[in-house]
Amino acid sequence: MAYALINPDIVSWAIKRSGLSMSDISKKLSIKEEKLAEVEQGKANIAFGKAKQFAKITNIPFGFLFLNEVPREDNLALPDLRTIDSKELSEPSHALKEIVRLNQERVEWYRSYLSEQSVEKNAYVGSLSKASLNEMIAFLSEKLKINKPKDAKDYYRQLVKSIENLGVMVIQDSNLGHHTKPLNIEEFRGFAIADDVAPLIFINTADSLNAQLFTLIHELAHILKGESGVSDNSVSSVDPTEQFCNAVAGEFLVSKKEFVKQWTSISKTSLDVAFATLAKSFHVSRHVIARRALTLSYIDKQQYESYIYRIREDYLASKKKSDSGPSYYVVKNSKLSSQLSQAVVSQSLSGKMLYRDAGYILGIKPSNLELFAKKVGMQL
Repeated sequence: MAYALINPDIVSWAIKRSGLSMSDISKKLSIKEEKLAEVEQGKANIAFGKAKQFAKITNIPFGFLFLNEVPREDNLALPDLRTIDSKELSEPSHALKEIVRLNQERVEWYRSYLSEQSVEKNAYVGSLSKASLNEMIAFLSEKLKINKPKDAKDYYRQLVKSIENLGVMVIQDSNLGHHTKPLNIEEFRGFAIADDVAPLIFINTADSLNAQLFTLIHELAHILKGESGVSDNSVSSVDPTEQFCNAVAGEFLVSKKEFVKQWTSISKTSLDVAFATLAKSFHVSRHVIARRALTLSYIDKQQYESYIYRIREDYLASKKKSDSGPSYYVVKNSKLSSQLSQAVVSQSLSGKMLYRDAGYILGIKPSNLELFAKKVGMQL
């Protein structure tokens, strides 16, 4: 058997950079975790074929494994506001860097497109940079028009539409174009690019809808303050901007006054019943309700984390059971900003943009652009 004489420092760097656990990588490689640990420590060699597979799994060029030194990479191109227990996180993963880079390119393209259409700056970006919590809530209540939502899913859909009507792109995804390249919610839940012409919000949908509602409003608050950043929406964040955006999301989705009133009448029931009842009443998710109960000191952090873990596990289990759903094109369209996809498809089909470039911006095979437009009923 031919062995690859790779640099163990590169192996360690690639594992950390991938955002995957040792267990996940060893399973994909079909080797024991102990064996992978020995390769990382330079105590064992790995077969040439397995080395190639390792490079593919960790998303690095195969040749990198033979470098003498760990290659240098650009830092995260947005302010990093993520924390764990109020401590700054370590090096962002390759997946996070790549998804930020892709969406910055989308912002740059759409900014150029809008300039050609003589569209001026977005009036909302940074317009509430010095606003108080009450002023921010008043603005959101006025601008985000919601028509009697049926449930949290419908509420989220209506909020996305209202935010896009403000000229803010909303992009949603759970991976880097393929399920083998997942975005880790333990690393980040979303980010905002507060461009003054083409602002963008990204939501990590590897998270459940339970948490996406909160992230959506949190990131919109970033746009209105005119401050870009990558967020994990941690309840323990010490960053002033993160604390403010968390407060905005919490108060907008579930007002303190109404929550206290309803909590008083149902507080003697179990947490499961109370959270489910309030979630239905406010048209939000149980996650949002649990978080509000925590910030208002009705539950402690241990109760909150235990509950969130449980509903997260329920969500993952339900995803595994679901073996059917909307078509690929409908799902893809739901992940993209409607204004961005409409502009890109229009430019490409009119011959003003290469199909190759359009496919890259939208994450669709160039040969499928026309079918994509047809399937989602675009008006061209």
